[in-house]
Formats: sequence, structure tokens, C-alpha cells
Amino acid sequence: MFVHAGAVSWKDQAIVIPGESHSGKTTLVQAFLELGATYYSDEFAVLDSDGQLHPFPRALRVRSNLAAKKIPAAEFGAATGVAPAQVRLVILTRHVPGLCWRPKALSQGEGILGMIQNTLSARRYPELALSTLQRATEGAHLLGGARGEAKDTARWAVQHLNP
Repeated sequence: MFVHAGAVSWKDQAIVIPGESHSGKTTLVQAFLELGATYYSDEFAVLDSDGQLHPFPRALRVRSNLAAKKIPAAEFGAATGVAPAQVRLVILTRHVPGLCWRPKALSQGEGILGMIQNTLSARRYPELALSTLQRATEGAHLLGGARGEAKDTARWAVQHLNP
């Protein structure tokens, strides 16, 4: 199942950031990589039928003004994921300049609805999409809300995931 999302892993805990184009997914993925996260994707979170995240490690498409530059994750000092990872955090957000991120905890149903809006095959295979997303979100923290700077959001998230 392909979800339009950025995805990284922090200490073997997968973080999935679903969203539309231009919502700030790549910027947030880049902020996680700069903190030491492992790169999975900035375009698609690939989930198997058990809800495990798999790598889709294409170069990040970093936009500046109207142009986009492809930058390998290694240029951020990041390792690239090679094994499936269990989803532990889903962040449904979009960037709003100047805002301070105050995430709202979401129910599993709210998280699945936010993810399914960004799942390419959900209309064609709704049962498969729902069951896959249900498995992916079981036991995960689901957070929503507009955010400000990516670095602040990434720092908050990794502190939240650290034991």
C-alpha cells in the first residue's frame, strides 16, 4: 500500500508523515534526518499487509522557490532504512509559517481517515487499504495539527519517542 507521505525511523520506530504535495513533508523529513533519523522516503510510505513500513529511498526532492533539487539522504548524514519498521508515530500536519506546533492526539479512526486521504489505491481497494492502515496504526501515537518550523516539530517528536 502506497501512502503519499514522508517516512523515517527513529531508533527503529517508524514515523509516517502523510500529506498533500507542498504541505511540508520533505522539509520535516529533512529535519528528522539532520537529527539522526534513518531515511525511508519523502514521497511514499510503503506499507505491507501487516502494516510494516518498507523503504522507498529515492533522493529527497527539496524545493526552493519554483525549482526542485534531488538530494540523496546521505548528504544529510543519514542512513537509509533496509528493513521493515513498525509504525510508532503518525503526524498529520501541514506547515504554517510562524506557528508553534501544539499537536492534538487523534483517535485511531481519525488517524486512519487522515492517512486514507493520501492512500493512492484506497478507492480501488478500500478493504485492503482500511485493514492495512488499521494494522499500521495499532499501537502508534497519532498526532494532528498545523505546525511551524520543521526543526522544532522534529525535535519535539524525537523527544516524545525517546524512553
